[in-house]
Amino acid sequence: MSSPIVVYVGVADPRAGAPHQAMAAIHLARCGYAIKALFPVAARETRVVTPLAELDVVPYARVGISRLLSLFWQLLRLRVRHGSDALFYVQGSPSCPPSLLALCGVPRARVIYHTQDFLEPGKHRLWEFFERHFCRRAGRVISNDGSRARFLASYYGLGSVPAVVRTALPAGWPVPKRNFAFRTELIAKFGDPDVKCLIMVGGPYSTKRCSEELLRAVGTLPRCYGLVFTGAMPGSSVYRKTEEALVAAGLARRSVILGNLPYDELLEYVAACDVGILLYPDDGVGNYFQAPGRLTEYVACGVPVVSANFPGLELLVKKYDLGEVTAPTSVDEIAGAIRSVCDMAPALAVERRGRLSALAKSSLAYEAQAGVVTDAVDDARRASG
Repeated sequence: MSSPIVVYVGVADPRAGAPHQAMAAIHLARCGYAIKALFPVAARETRVVTPLAELDVVPYARVGISRLLSLFWQLLRLRVRHGSDALFYVQGSPSCPPSLLALCGVPRARVIYHTQDFLEPGKHRLWEFFERHFCRRAGRVISNDGSRARFLASYYGLGSVPAVVRTALPAGWPVPKRNFAFRTELIAKFGDPDVKCLIMVGGPYSTKRCSEELLRAVGTLPRCYGLVFTGAMPGSSVYRKTEEALVAAGLARRSVILGNLPYDELLEYVAACDVGILLYPDDGVGNYFQAPGRLTEYVACGVPVVSANFPGLELLVKKYDLGEVTAPTSVDEIAGAIRSVCDMAPALAVERRGRLSALAKSSLAYEAQAGVVTDAVDDARRASG
């Protein structure tokens, strides 16, 4: 029998935006496992190159019903082609409907399901239906937060609690150091010349990021505090909503709105800032048990955070001294936390940036928990004979 191949079902092109949803495939490829990755990429692409690994790719359609049908067909084709030599590593709830059908009859031991975005109970019942059934038929389930994993097991009626792999960048992922010339250019984009302390919001204006409370908090701070929004393309409804909210809050001249950036360029902007925001509403399991990819990006760039005081986030922030936590709807607490993080002597701030960057390459690196991924694949290999 030939060496088993890992058929990895991904939800997004790892070169477009954050690579977190493809990190298990990248890690397995780096470790020498034979990977065949299904990604929604250009129709004729057969290789995808990431900073740490090159992946053998089978493309499928990017949008709509065509996406589901195309993924189903390609996955079924690979199942037939590789037979019992194939193990199936399925990432994310959007992959569940076609995977559930295409892998019908495949032994549970050869199927792994990994979710970093557990759906909020009752809000997306159709997707939830497929995810529940796919979790039950998988031999191993992996989540990115212990509390999410415990809830998922209870809610879906699983026989065991999923293993946990935090959403994190690997130690070797290329991350820019602070570029002072780049930072000077960024500061020059603000309409108010007094802006000196840069707050990375990590997305456009959204109720899911407590943006209203953040704007009100920044409005109480001195004019030296400025906001950097990302992910809002000029002319889009998201851009207009962000712009209107800033005007209404009197912060238009103290804010910069950036579009959708390549990932390496996004990290350059993160590294240029002084604090990263991780605020979420307490509106359900998904947001309360947060494990955001932005956390690893901020820490890798040496940027301290102001996060919601929810259990998982607060534990990490306090345990590793990553910044401050706050009630996400308290304007006064948010403002106080931002000031606390930013009001530090320059030499101490430089020391903190170095300490955070070092943590991102050690205790908080992807490799710290990546053994869960390789163990799952090795167990599947052994079980399949």
